[in-house]
This record gives sequence, C-alpha cells and structure tokens, in this order.
Amino acid sequence: MISMITALGAAYVIQNSNELKWGNQVMAFPSILSAKTFQVFGLAVPMTQIIILGIAVGLIILFTLFLKYHPYGKAILCVSEDIPTASLMGIPINRTITMVYFIGGMLGVVGGILYSTSYNAVSLAMGFRGTIIAFTAAVIGGIGSLGGALIGGMFLGICENFIGVYVSSSYRDPITFLLLIIILLVKPTGIMGAVEQTKV
Repeated sequence: MISMITALGAAYVIQNSNELKWGNQVMAFPSILSAKTFQVFGLAVPMTQIIILGIAVGLIILFTLFLKYHPYGKAILCVSEDIPTASLMGIPINRTITMVYFIGGMLGVVGGILYSTSYNAVSLAMGFRGTIIAFTAAVIGGIGSLGGALIGGMFLGICENFIGVYVSSSYRDPITFLLLIIILLVKPTGIMGAVEQTKV
C-alpha cells in the first residue's frame, strides 16, 4: 500500500511537470469502435462502452489464468510475496520484475487506446484521473485481488454516475476521494482483500 501511494505521488509530480513543459492541449482521437447505441431500460448505452467492458473483463480473466497457471505468473506471485525466499527457490528476480513492467506497460497501452476511443480525445493529463479511479477501485475491492478490483470499479462507476445525475458532476471527484478515505479508515483490506498475518 505504501509503495502504491508513493508511486501515485510520483505520478502526480511527473504529470504536473509534463503539463508545465508541454501544456495540456486536448487533441482529437479517431474512434476505432462502433458508434451505435442500445436502449437498456430507456437509457442509451453506447456500443463502445459495451465493447470496452467486454475487453476489460476478458483481459482480467486472461491475466488471472496467467497468474494461476503460467510459470511466469506463478513466479510473479512468489516475487510479490517475498523476494529473498523467491530468489532462494531459484526464481530469476530481475527477469520476473522486467516481465511485470512489460505486462503493465502493455495493459497501459490497451487502456490508453480504449480510454481515448471512448472520449474521442487524447491529452497529457487524460490518464491521471483514470489512475486515481483505478487506485480507488483497487482499494475498495482489495489490493492484490483482480476480482475485487473489478467489483470495486463497477461499484465506483455506479456511484459516480448516480452522483453526476442526481447531485452534480462537480462533486464526483471530491466524493471519490472521500470514499477512498472512508474505505482506508473502516476496512483497509477492501471488500475481497485478505488480512496479512505476520509471524513474530
């Protein structure tokens, strides 16, 4: 948790430094998905959102299977738990960490393309709010739980949309941060997070 918050702070510094140097101009991004809409209970749901949801769920399932059954996936789990012990077991630490960065980068590319396609726009600042939302969703669901992150993301998305419709869209970000603080105070492990037991 501490390392994630530190990384979030570093991302905030980098984000603002980039905006100071290159500005925050929004550029048009072509939509590569269908622009059709479907009526669901009287609401117009863009086909783009349905496709993005399907891709996200598919990636989560594939990544879960990768971690559970692939040798590299198992190595990643071992290294994330205890680096010295994993090294003693013969797991190549540097190669495993490199693999984590590679997978994270590829998922970031896919997420960036889908995000830009959804809004038909791209800018230097477009990913930071998404990072905050993803972090909040992960905390709500439970750090380290992919299923929990999915549940947390859906819960947060529903809450934000209700706030935008029935209260005001200007309150979405403050309430998101408030929800994050409440979860950290009440249940730091999240909905599906496991409590770590330390042997003394």
